[in-house]
Amino acid sequence: MASGVILVSDDDLVVVLDVPVIEVSGLGDWVPTAAMRVVEVVEQGFITAPFVVVAVGDACVGIPAFAVSQRAARRQIAGYVFIEPVLPTVGASDWPDAPVTVVTCNESTAHSARLRGWTVSSDAAADVIAAVVEES
Repeated sequence: MASGVILVSDDDLVVVLDVPVIEVSGLGDWVPTAAMRVVEVVEQGFITAPFVVVAVGDACVGIPAFAVSQRAARRQIAGYVFIEPVLPTVGASDWPDAPVTVVTCNESTAHSARLRGWTVSSDAAADVIAAVVEES
């Protein structure tokens, strides 16, 4: 099971889990700030790798860059959950480095995600996140 969840969102998304949830939100250039926030919470012992990264909407676009920063720091990501995402461009062959689950009701987004081999769900986001954390 993953030790925690990094939540990247500009929405008021409430996630209640049995693991710590660290929220990074309202950030313009969020990737470096989020990476530093992860360093802080790891150093303080709130979470340890591997953890699940949850991103909402437009924040999903920056997840590959965030993943690179975590890989450079030798922190393993257990999985990704994208909620009603703007899907990131997949250019690098080494990303994603963990399973991706997409939560959406948009058929076009679901189709694009399935073409990438990602799991797609229309269930409640909190339930999907909890399941990914449990499986990780």
